[in-house]
Amino acid sequence: MSDERKVSTSIQHFRLYRAAGSGSVASSIWQGGDEVRGWSYQFNLFQMPSATGRASHLFQPEDLVPLLRVCRELAQLLAEAPAMDPVMQHQLDGVAARLKILLRTET
Repeated sequence: MSDERKVSTSIQHFRLYRAAGSGSVASSIWQGGDEVRGWSYQFNLFQMPSATGRASHLFQPEDLVPLLRVCRELAQLLAEAPAMDPVMQHQLDGVAARLKILLRTET
């Protein structure tokens, strides 16, 4: 018997898993993999003012609070994602909880 391993040349495809947003700041979470190989996640952040409808990766100072709100939501959504590493899940839960407390003081 040969100890050769077959190398997979398949490209991992990502699909939209969830979306989050606050004000003009938005994010998409992308999920790749499957139940056999496991899941992986990626996300992006962008701002899209309603006045122009054009996405940008440049933010203004007034985007900071909405950006933190989106980060809280991202942390929560990723912590609840299927097959998330337990250590990462715990860290993300902690981030979401801290941001929730911080953003309660904001009006």
